[in-house]
Amino acid sequence: LKQFGVETRFVDPADPEVRALAARIRAEGLLEPIVLTADGVILSGHRRAAACRLAGLTEVPVRRVPLRST
Repeated sequence: LKQFGVETRFVDPADPEVRALAARIRAEGLLEPIVLTADGVILSGHRRAAACRLAGLTEVPVRRVPLRST
């Protein structure tokens, strides 16, 4: 997964809400897929992606849309 644009600056893994999301993902799994462009850039789900990394997931469900980031 590649981060997109300025959104990456605002996802702090130390944020208590991101940590809480990671705990929920560990317990229940990722309920909403991360949305990617055709070339693997995150369009939607930056916080979910950060939480999945914190939760230790190595694979996550994604939905690809037929767009390119460049």
